[in-house]
Amino acid sequence: MIVGLLVVVVGMNTIADMQRQKAQELAKAAEKARMAAEMKAAETDTEPHGPTKSGQPAFALPAASGPKTAPVKLEVFINNSNSCHQVNVNEMGKLGKVYGNLLRVEWLSMLKPEVAKRSDLYQIGCEAGLLLDGKIEHKIDRLGGKQIVSFRGPVGDKYKMGDLYAALNQELTAKGKPVPAAAKQLAK
Repeated sequence: MIVGLLVVVVGMNTIADMQRQKAQELAKAAEKARMAAEMKAAETDTEPHGPTKSGQPAFALPAASGPKTAPVKLEVFINNSNSCHQVNVNEMGKLGKVYGNLLRVEWLSMLKPEVAKRSDLYQIGCEAGLLLDGKIEHKIDRLGGKQIVSFRGPVGDKYKMGDLYAALNQELTAKGKPVPAAAKQLAK
């Protein structure tokens, strides 16, 4: 009887694992299709707010900020041929003032082939994405529980600045570093 129960439990676990794996495969396929559609749309977008026709920068990216030895590193992948992303640069430019020496921010232009190639490894697509200590997805406290937030795309697309502050704060806490009071307020 016990053996029979064990066989049933193992069978149920196997089925659950297969369903979970199938769901992950479907999610990856959907993300790949979304990225392909984004890239195709970017190629045909001729509006003044969109990418420049020449593929030249519409705006300059800021210099890296914060010490190279900061406990937390944020890499900002951004298509700076698309003037729509200037708003994101302005918002994220404030991070250095809030975190000071606790955060290193590096700006990476998607116009550079080596950056675009690296962004493909993280399935960022052709527009924007953030790597926080080498990860693009983070589990953060949100709405009274834990939620996985993907930092693919521009601010406001799949995440808000409050989500980024929450993730940065959690990284600092995990490393035993103090979280600035302003950062705690901005994470709400």
